[in-house]
Amino acid sequence: SEDRFVGHPIDYCANYMYDYMDRKEFIKPRVYKKLKKQADELFRKLGMNTSVALNMFLSQSVRDGRIPFIPSLNRVPNEDLRQALKEGNDILDEKIEAKSFNNVDDFIEDVIK
Repeated sequence: SEDRFVGHPIDYCANYMYDYMDRKEFIKPRVYKKLKKQADELFRKLGMNTSVALNMFLSQSVRDGRIPFIPSLNRVPNEDLRQALKEGNDILDEKIEAKSFNNVDDFIEDVIK
């Protein structure tokens, strides 16, 4: 639409956030204690706190008009992961021998084949 911001995406995000940052609303989501502790630690490592992360999630949801990830009940691993898991189990069960390499170059050559 013609009223949509046309500048740099970072400027758009900054302007968008500024519109919402003038007033704060407090929410109290109920989360599992262990999950909150794990999330707090992750966000701390990323240089933010959980409040900032939740604001990022909400801002991106509103900006994009959707949840910023695809919710799924499908917890089945994709084909690549299934093959890797089977190979790992076969190695553990001694059905196949684990690969070994003398140097990184040999490893990389094997991986890109």
